[in-house]
Parts: sequence; C-alpha cells; structure tokens
Amino acid sequence: HRGTQDPARHLHTLVATIDGATSSTREHSLNVAAYAAAIGAELGLTEHERDLLHRAGVLHDVGKVCVAPDVLTKPGPLTPPELDRIQLHAEIGATMVAYAGLEAEALLVRHHHERMDGRGYPDGLAGAAIPYGARILFVADAFEAMTSDRPYRHGMPVDVALDELARCAGDQFDPEVVDVMRHLVAGRRLHVRALRHAA
Repeated sequence: HRGTQDPARHLHTLVATIDGATSSTREHSLNVAAYAAAIGAELGLTEHERDLLHRAGVLHDVGKVCVAPDVLTKPGPLTPPELDRIQLHAEIGATMVAYAGLEAEALLVRHHHERMDGRGYPDGLAGAAIPYGARILFVADAFEAMTSDRPYRHGMPVDVALDELARCAGDQFDPEVVDVMRHLVAGRRLHVRALRHAA
C-alpha cells in the first residue's frame, strides 16, 4: 500500500542520516541487519522471518533521531540524563516504525536492548519473554558496535568481541544466539563488516 511504503522510505532516510553522523558509524544499521539475517538463517528462520528481521535491523536505531548529535558522538562517558535520552530511542523508534505500518518490525525495534536477566530496557523483559528476533538483533548490534571504531574508542578485534559476547551470554545475551554468531564467524560463513580506521 502506498501509504505504508512512503513512511517506511522516510525512515530509511533518517537511518542513513543517523548512521552518517560520523564516518565510524556509517552503515552500522546495514551491518546489524546483515548479521541478524545471517544468524536467523542459521537458526532455521523462514524467509519471511529473515526478511522481517533484516528490516528491523536496518531500522533498529531510527529512534536516535531524537538524540542530539553531540550526545551520539560524545567521546567520553554519558551523564545520567544523556543515557536516559539515548535509551528512549528504542521506544521512540518502535513508535515510528509502527506508524509506518511495520508492526512486527516495531516489536523487535522496541525490545532490541532487553537483557536475558531482565535488566535491559525499555520494559525489563527477561528470557523467553523477549521476542526471539529482538534477542538476535541485540547480539548483532553488540557485535557490530564492539568491532567498529567509535569516537571514544577503537573497535575490538573480532575474537575479543566474540569472547565478550560469550562472557555475557545468559545474563545479557541469549546463549544460543551467541553460539550461532561464534560458529558463523569461526566457519568463515559470516563476512565481518566492521569499519576500522585504527592503524
């Protein structure tokens, strides 16, 4: 439907603007979407489910349009008010995506920062209460963020990032999703798209 597609295109434009805020975040959302879809394929998700997951991955950070650019690119620790503002991006993004007619994707966008131990945001969901696709997005997002350079740090080596995912599996991340990510990388079946500028 035309009315559904036009807002969705607008969201993609916003995502490109957010990701383009610095050279180090360029293509972040596309990378997250690619990782999530690859994990989903390995887990046996249907083509429809993988497509939904890919779309949610592209749009997962669209709510950051509400965050000032100097906060997004701040080269030091965030203040509590700044952290609160950034954490709102999951709820705001979900509202924007739902308004574009993508209700299923909106659910994943809302919950892509929920933790297995219930200490995530925005709703403090835990374990199986977290939508499966959101658990996949969380791992894909964390891996991409850790391995790419940011204004405040250099990206981690891939093996260090994978070890960090494993260390936090169970508390923060879904252990099954982490295992799949590790197997994909170890088997060279996942192209690591990290953007690195460090020498």
